Amino acid sequence: MEFAIPLGGRLGDADRNLGPAMIFLASEMSSFITGQAIAVDGGMVMLG
Repeated sequence: MEFAIPLGGRLGDADRNLGPAMIFLASEMSSFITGQAIAVDGGMVMLG
């Protein structure tokens, strides 16, 4: 079943994967981002 997990053959970890995305979105660096759906899914969206 590892073929269904694109990046590295492992499931995501919220602390390592979702946390940095949330920190970025809460920071001033993301002030130009509006109306986006950002997938933090380890590449699962690429499978269609």
